[in-house]
Amino acid sequence: MPIYEYTCRSCGENFDQLRNVNDLDSDVECPKCQKKNASRKMSLTAAARELLQQLTASSSCSGRRYG
Repeated sequence: MPIYEYTCRSCGENFDQLRNVNDLDSDVECPKCQKKNASRKMSLTAAARELLQQLTASSSCSGRRYG
């Protein structure tokens, strides 16, 4: 099971939680204030993957070769 990063919208606490992929849409309880008002943060891995896809898409469209 992957570990996801969350930020509580109520108290601002940042925390990690081990979550089953099937439970991603269920509410996450903040360990500090116990409210179910957390949002999942984009991990560095996801951000890097998105950037790589953008760079790959933009470089393949130019038709230019470098080197």
